[in-house]
Amino acid sequence: MDRVGAQALARRWWAAIRSTSFTAVTTAEGVRLLQGLIEEMDAAVAAGDEPSVEAGRRAGGTVAGIKLTDPMALIATAHVLARLPGLAGLDRDVAVARSALLVGAFGQGFATAQRERIMQGQNAIQQAMGNAQRHVLDAVRQRLYLQARLDPLTGLANRLLVTERLAELAAAVDRLGVCLLDLDNFKTINDGHGHPVGDTVLRIVADRLRAAVRDGDLVGRLGGDEFVVLIGPPTDELAVAGVAARLRAAFDAPITVGGNAFAVSASIGITVGPAAADPGRLLQAADAQMYRAKATARVPPPPAAQPTRRRATR
Repeated sequence: MDRVGAQALARRWWAAIRSTSFTAVTTAEGVRLLQGLIEEMDAAVAAGDEPSVEAGRRAGGTVAGIKLTDPMALIATAHVLARLPGLAGLDRDVAVARSALLVGAFGQGFATAQRERIMQGQNAIQQAMGNAQRHVLDAVRQRLYLQARLDPLTGLANRLLVTERLAELAAAVDRLGVCLLDLDNFKTINDGHGHPVGDTVLRIVADRLRAAVRDGDLVGRLGGDEFVVLIGPPTDELAVAGVAARLRAAFDAPITVGGNAFAVSASIGITVGPAAADPGRLLQAADAQMYRAKATARVPPPPAAQPTRRRATR
């Protein structure tokens, strides 16, 4: 993993776990520390299950050891681990299993370090044991929660989390915006260059979509090459148009994988409706618009009109 990529992930990880934790470690120190953990875990996933577990435990213990104790550390870690480049070179099932091992090992190391730190106070041994057990259980619950709601390939929200978030927005806002994207002719990439290349393209698309939306928007992968964006408030016409423009611009530059440049495009369907309506209908409406856009793109232009010759009358 290159150091620039590791540093970018480390900054994002630090921002997610620093805000509600109390630590004497500065941002520069924290980013360097997390960057080292990322590089170590990225190397470990290619070495096998045991090195992955050991690296995860050490990382969990290190994060807990500098008093970054916010539970968001576990959620943020899962996002980071899902994007480790070392997983991209593995078989998909192996990558999913190894990522889960890393998350679980991180939780164990995190909980163990927490327990040891608390147990240093001799007057609170019983309480420390109870707290440590709760930390372990919380780590397991969090791991299961993330496994059920995050797409293992891209780290985006999966269909379950999208559905839950859609229901939350429907109960909290007056209007909802939904955008569905389906990659055009993605099958030709898989068939012509292999699924590992196709998976890398999907991960790059996911990163571009994530970078294109606003903080309150949610990007998800519904499966295959189909993505969804839930447009959070404000959902006025100007805001939705701005999100749509950025999503379209995400496909302007070609995607380069292994020396091959792919001109990837997407058919996009966008709908905005009252939150009181059935949220599922908004998804259906966006889906219908997306398929209309895809069908329109497939219709060949009409042939140029040909001059006709008038028969001479005898």
